[in-house]
Amino acid sequence: MVSGLRQSSGQYLAQIIGVTVSSTIYLEDVEYIEVRGLELTNDRQEGDDDGKAYNDFNVMDRTGVAGVAQNKGTINHIVLDDLYVHDVDGNVYNKHMANGGIYFIVEKPDNESATGISKFDDLVIENCRVETTNRWGIAAAYTYAWSQFTSAKISDEIAEKYGSTNVVIQNNYIKGAGGDAITTMYADKPLVQYMLLRIVPAR
Repeated sequence: MVSGLRQSSGQYLAQIIGVTVSSTIYLEDVEYIEVRGLELTNDRQEGDDDGKAYNDFNVMDRTGVAGVAQNKGTINHIVLDDLYVHDVDGNVYNKHMANGGIYFIVEKPDNESATGISKFDDLVIENCRVETTNRWGIAAAYTYAWSQFTSAKISDEIAEKYGSTNVVIQNNYIKGAGGDAITTMYADKPLVQYMLLRIVPAR
């Protein structure tokens, strides 16, 4: 378990689907972990570290917390609890990457026949405060297997096989997400409850 009281973490540059992402906390194929009681930010000032304007199309994707499942099959039991994630200035356009406050993504395994289908099971995000983030507030769990979910009716078997399971997002406060405040993607019966979302004027 990683815990603390309103602590700030440094940045970690990660490669996610071939794109460099700046993440304050980066969890790649990590399971049975609980992260609690931290304050996280990943800020950039206009023209500061990369010479690009706030709304430049090529601004680096940034996250407060990024989670990636790829080469261990099912990634079990990740809990984010009581985090204060704020001022994460990612790319204002990119909505299919780890980009925003809290974002979990499932990548294609290097050898799926050996490791199995990548997904999350028992992913809990609760009691978190997420403010002023681009592009997302909270998102889980975009997958490389999205093509399995394109029909008008998706069977329970397909959802359970390829989708992340036991995803719970609850008791969170989200304010000022630059795009979507909260999204669950390709998850089998996710539970989203007791959320407070505040929309603020576009920055």
